[in-house]
Amino acid sequence: MSSSEVMSFCRSRSILNKDYKQWMMTQTAGLIENAEHYAKDACGHGVEHISSWRTRKEELAHKRQKSEQIKKGLVGVWSCLESGASYRAVYCKRTGYAQLKNYQTRCKHLYFYFDDEDLGFMNIRLQTWFPYHIQVCLNGREWLRRSLEKSGIDFVAKGNKFLHIADNTVGPQ
Repeated sequence: MSSSEVMSFCRSRSILNKDYKQWMMTQTAGLIENAEHYAKDACGHGVEHISSWRTRKEELAHKRQKSEQIKKGLVGVWSCLESGASYRAVYCKRTGYAQLKNYQTRCKHLYFYFDDEDLGFMNIRLQTWFPYHIQVCLNGREWLRRSLEKSGIDFVAKGNKFLHIADNTVGPQ
């Protein structure tokens, strides 16, 4: 999203460029508060802060899933500061007023980990600063494993690899 597109978005909502930061911080606070409530309601844990982006969030989620024997639904929500792209108001001499400019920053990201009956273990990574970049991560092998199990098709898997999948098709007779 370009700076001009962001300014157009803000203009359509009567947000002045100079007021952008306050608007964005209010939106961010609401997003984080809603995530906290959702996490507590769905899995009994609030959002857990992680001090380093290098911590493997997936390992934390698998550990909780195993210890609490979570079979489906939200496993947990974790947060940490990571690099992200956002916008800030910068005074422009040419126009005489603040313009929004893209910049790299560090901001809070939320990681939602789920175990879905059909799709398997998955996560959503959400940047909490506008423009709220989001990534949805699905593992196709998890989906395949669960599909094969539901269909009663034999397979041999080791970790994230399928070593054999039975051919249950009926050939010509």
